[in-house]
Amino acid sequence: MEEGASPPDFSRSTQKRSFGKLDFLLLLAAVFVGIAGQLAPATGFAYDRGVDRPGGDYSSSEVQGNDPRVCASRCEIESQCLAWSYSPPGVQGPAARCSLKNTVPAPVANSNAVSDMRPFEYNTDRPGSDYINFDLQVANPAMCAARCSGDTQCQAWSYVTPGVQGALAHCWLKNAVPSAIVTNFAVSGVRSYEYDTDRPGGDYTNFDLQQADPVTCAARCAGDAQCQAWTYITPGAQGPGARCWLKNVVPPSVAADFAVSGVRGFEHDIDRRGGDYNEFALDAPDPQVCAARCAGESQCAAWTYLKPGATVGGGARCSLKNSAPPKIPSVAAVSGLRASVSPPAQPQSQSAGGIGIYAGCFPDDAARDLNGYNFSANNMTTESCSAACKQNRFSYAGTQFGSFCFCGNTVGRLGAANESLCNYPCSGNPAQICGGNYVNSVRKSPK
Repeated sequence: MEEGASPPDFSRSTQKRSFGKLDFLLLLAAVFVGIAGQLAPATGFAYDRGVDRPGGDYSSSEVQGNDPRVCASRCEIESQCLAWSYSPPGVQGPAARCSLKNTVPAPVANSNAVSDMRPFEYNTDRPGSDYINFDLQVANPAMCAARCSGDTQCQAWSYVTPGVQGALAHCWLKNAVPSAIVTNFAVSGVRSYEYDTDRPGGDYTNFDLQQADPVTCAARCAGDAQCQAWTYITPGAQGPGARCWLKNVVPPSVAADFAVSGVRGFEHDIDRRGGDYNEFALDAPDPQVCAARCAGESQCAAWTYLKPGATVGGGARCSLKNSAPPKIPSVAAVSGLRASVSPPAQPQSQSAGGIGIYAGCFPDDAARDLNGYNFSANNMTTESCSAACKQNRFSYAGTQFGSFCFCGNTVGRLGAANESLCNYPCSGNPAQICGGNYVNSVRKSPK
């Protein structure tokens, strides 16, 4: 889609949370009274209600029901989409209508509309941890986000506007999540984060953050065994600084432009095709509903949630599986293993194949627990990782995220992780486990 899309226009608005929330506050107050009669009530919605963004349409189609989230989700799964506008039933015909845009038009007050920009980290760079970078023929950050979604090793991305690193826009893909910094030439994103999303409830602790970056909140959740989900609140929403809420359940999601959330164990932008024993439509477009159905059925080993617009029916759908098929990149899907199902047992002794003695599951961070040598491969196995670490004279070999290998002479700087977090099949042998998201399956290198 890079070749055919029109160049997006960022000249009018590049900061989602300042334009339309402040500049149009008085104007919108005058029209909000009429919204209740036009739009179905939806607690927690924080889209730009009573606001249209006319122009820049590359697609306009009818949608079932009366829910702007369907339109928002369609924008999320189409790489050229930067903004959307939704009209409720009876405004542009008997059915609701969704318009997807490859530019970011200026907001205009309209009591019969709901609109929003695609949720990215505008005016934000995440420098470091780059494993590939390239020019983009179309100046659209969604193209960079789509490339990250289609690459299993990509954890985050940064898009640089034209004229900064050359005549064209530039995309940087990253195999870790570096810290965010404010800049006026970049747009960034983290693959597994739920931008503009709150998950209220289930909190067991909350605290201020010294750094205004959701990665800090996500890291606290990852290091706490009882944490199942988290929500990061931007500075100014609950006090002058940023705030982190950790949760011991996974509450339903609601749209909120002051929040970023995440769910532990959710495989964002991942499909697990095959093994289906039940497939059905969902009333609410939330992957947690699908995960909960799987958790309540003893035969369910894994699940895949398809976002609205990903199938012919248009709505969100859930597939329950009696096996755990290999992971396939897909921007339209979120998957997961059943919470109560343990991953395949790791071999505890050295095998004839020379994979070494299993040492355990260990957490990782951007500084790397095993920091001597690393590489990635689409055909990663425990044997190939152990052999590479042995060849380079390192004592420990750790596989991570299905396709990464890390080598070092010490392990456990961050302590030990729960074995259930090491649950990613190896890209070269799905019968083996190759760590997880920022956790290593570690073996003592064979002698």
